[in-house]
Amino acid sequence: MPKNPIDRRLDAYQVIIAATSNQAKSKRELLERLMDEDIDITERTLQSYLLELRSKGVEFEERRINRLMYYKLIHDKDNTFLNFLEYSYFRNHLVDKLNTKNVTRIYREGDKSHVSLETVRIIADAILNQVPLQLHYQKFSGEESTPVLHPYLLKEYNGLWYILGARQTDGDFSLRTYAIDRIKEVVGVAALTYNSSLESTAHAQIKNVIGISNTDQPVQAITMSCDEHEWKYLQINPMHESQTFISCSNGQVLFSLSVVDNYEFRQMVLWHYGRVIVMSPVYLKNCFTDFYTSISITK
Repeated sequence: MPKNPIDRRLDAYQVIIAATSNQAKSKRELLERLMDEDIDITERTLQSYLLELRSKGVEFEERRINRLMYYKLIHDKDNTFLNFLEYSYFRNHLVDKLNTKNVTRIYREGDKSHVSLETVRIIADAILNQVPLQLHYQKFSGEESTPVLHPYLLKEYNGLWYILGARQTDGDFSLRTYAIDRIKEVVGVAALTYNSSLESTAHAQIKNVIGISNTDQPVQAITMSCDEHEWKYLQINPMHESQTFISCSNGQVLFSLSVVDNYEFRQMVLWHYGRVIVMSPVYLKNCFTDFYTSISITK
């Protein structure tokens, strides 16, 4: 069955991003790459796609060589729409090519990202153009609701995507997080005036947490310890962007995080069971010590 224009456009976005990620490409080369992915479009349509990507904050370095214009992607780790397109290209294209009907070449712990690219496109447009959204949302319990949300940002955590914004209830606004894979339908509500009063709070809140759950706990400096071998892994895959080296003595590395003590933080520490030890604050150190002791007693 032929794809509808929305699906074709989103597939083309992903291919353009992937093709220009590491090397500049001319329009002719981009059209050939798109054709390889069974996306047959004209040069005029390609130009409109490049303009649409720019309108979503995706930038390209342009360079004219021998009368031909070449395009190279300018990577921006803070552009969530770009990050999602790159992730989706890997999931929807490369994995499908490597994993055929008869042969499996990539093994994963399940595909967690059951997200419609069209849903993300609508949300990304709403964030960029400051348009309120009405969601048709369904919790795991089956309970459904239709909240009005003034969207501020997207966050990916553990293979799942979330939208954070101000939920409007009558005249009141409160920060809320919704899992995108549980949004059944989303539409823009241009008739409502966009409210950005909580946007700075949203960015501060999401920046200082691991995961997406927030608590009433303040941001605090948490000092931790690990051996030099484990520290090599933590340098490659930090626990949080605030991870900071303090000192190294007798093979033990001392480092700190500036985060909120929430569920995901504790879950991450437990994942490093025995290899990363909380040193301070004292209440948190005692919490993990008691937990490890209870496991030892149970064994």
